[in-house]
Amino acid sequence: MVKITKALPAVKKDFHIILEAMSEGIFEITSEGKIVFANSAAISLCNIPKERLLGSIFARLFSEDAGQRVADLLKAPNEKLEALTVDSPLVLNEYLVKIKTLFGDKKEDTRVVVLSDITEHERAREIIRLRNREQQLHTQTVQAFTIWLIDEDTGELVCEQASGDYGETLRGWRLAPGEGLAGWVVQHGESSITPNTYSDKRHYKEVDQVIGENMQSILTVPLHVKGDTIGVLQVVDTETERFDKNHLALIETLAGSAAIAIENARLYEKARQEISIRKQAEEALRESENKYRTVLEANPDSVIVYDMEGKVTYLNPTFTKVFGWTIGECLGKKMDMFVPEENWPETNEMIKKVLAGENITGIETFRHTKAGDIIPVSISGAIYHDRDGNPVGSVVNLRNIYEQKKLEAQIHQVQKLEAIGTLAGGIAHDYNNLLMGILGNASLMTFDLDSNHPHYAKLKNIEKYVQSGADLTKQLLGFAKGGKYEVKPIDINDVVGQSSEMFSRTKKEVRIHRNFQENIWSVEADPNQVEQVLLNLYVNAGQAMPGGGELYLQTENVTLDDSYTRHFSVKAGDFVKISVKDTGIGMDEKTIKRIFDPFFTTKDMGRGTGLGLASAYGIIKNHGGIINADSIINKGTTFNVFLP
Repeated sequence: MVKITKALPAVKKDFHIILEAMSEGIFEITSEGKIVFANSAAISLCNIPKERLLGSIFARLFSEDAGQRVADLLKAPNEKLEALTVDSPLVLNEYLVKIKTLFGDKKEDTRVVVLSDITEHERAREIIRLRNREQQLHTQTVQAFTIWLIDEDTGELVCEQASGDYGETLRGWRLAPGEGLAGWVVQHGESSITPNTYSDKRHYKEVDQVIGENMQSILTVPLHVKGDTIGVLQVVDTETERFDKNHLALIETLAGSAAIAIENARLYEKARQEISIRKQAEEALRESENKYRTVLEANPDSVIVYDMEGKVTYLNPTFTKVFGWTIGECLGKKMDMFVPEENWPETNEMIKKVLAGENITGIETFRHTKAGDIIPVSISGAIYHDRDGNPVGSVVNLRNIYEQKKLEAQIHQVQKLEAIGTLAGGIAHDYNNLLMGILGNASLMTFDLDSNHPHYAKLKNIEKYVQSGADLTKQLLGFAKGGKYEVKPIDINDVVGQSSEMFSRTKKEVRIHRNFQENIWSVEADPNQVEQVLLNLYVNAGQAMPGGGELYLQTENVTLDDSYTRHFSVKAGDFVKISVKDTGIGMDEKTIKRIFDPFFTTKDMGRGTGLGLASAYGIIKNHGGIINADSIINKGTTFNVFLP
């Protein structure tokens, strides 16, 4: 045995296939009682996945009493390196097992444990023992015996087994607690010899009436398991004074074996039921996990799951798509790089609320992406618990609201320009009336003066300035949706081509690239106003490229749905799209928000009125269309015009 023990480490390394093929369960246990190796048979006996079995405490695989016996065995000193065993079988799940320990690797201070499945062997031995005892009773002319067990729910005694002519009749019979000889023995926990049932008031006479036979002598013995009475064994005979102390000793021995067999059967059935329930629970858990994982992975929002220390345990695919980090890069790590410095105060406040058990919903803040961008997000989060109700981590949902914020800004811009347009329209009309009064009076005065009069030239200057003011009011009225003067079907390709040709003659340093869609849809519009819009866009593009550059003009037929057009208060449908793209200096986000505001300009004082894009906006809006812009600093600007 010593040689075998010393050879075990080599066997484990070199003959792993042999260990896996053995029918006995082979474990290697550390000095702390942890399992570091288990072969296939061992895993099957334990009915636990290998990854959970390894590292667990071996003694905890058994019930409390049996586990203590196993723990004591593993701690027992064994200087002679002999095999040590637990004398009686142990229950492991639905199996009865015999345990043997050997010394393993002395350097690593481990032991090898061998579990042998003796379930069927023990059952066969128990059946033989019971049959031998039963035969002994029959040879002594015993008429019948019954086994009564306590119903744990009601406390009643139930006849579970009965032999003799009336076995079938008695089987399933119930006695109230304390009723009959069987009930008395259960209550007092001691055996009883009844030589004559007629003189013993404890006897339950109704049994005689049911089976139609007098039971003269009854020997009743309690069935004990670990000090508890679980029922009684009764031996019955039709003769009086049939039993004595010798019979009592024999029946008590039989009762001890019967009690163990019954308890083992109960444990086996209980273990089988528990395993069935556990398997059902595990299957339900797997189904639940798969369902919720599918929900998380299909979620259009980013989801992060943290443990209680704030380390990542899960990221859904949307998170990787939006923010760039993968689960492999983040697993087991904190996401400090994820939070912009200026957003840490509000983030810490959110963390405190979630860890305190408070749910947070729709908190808007900003987060970094792996690429270094900062995007606006709406955060919701909550703590989650294990089966026992203990908090084990948090789930955080991050919704990318960049497009939402962009649309909100567009809506705000539209509303602002609508309000300014209404105001500008009223002012322009009043201002135009004043100018017409000044122009009329100046014209009348010139009729009465000779061209050589010293005031004549001044009056003509007044007329000139009034005309400039009138042009200004015309632009204001254009912004304020003043009207479409000559609406007719027009070919946008012709309008864009002619206007760009005219512009190219004044800006030769700008190279124009045209890409017009064939069979462009016809548009109902004022060609002069559309041309004014385009020239304003060309002029802005040219000013954004003082040293020259590229100007890309494109037309195409597009269909816009309500999800896009409703933000501009425009009906969905078919549109002709005109794109004017330059390669100029571009604009920042702050400037983009104001480019359509009246009198807003980025030019030097005296070089612009700030009404060019404002009037372009009013003209397109008045045609039921959309105009917007996108720009990147040092890369250029693109204006998109949509005409229905």
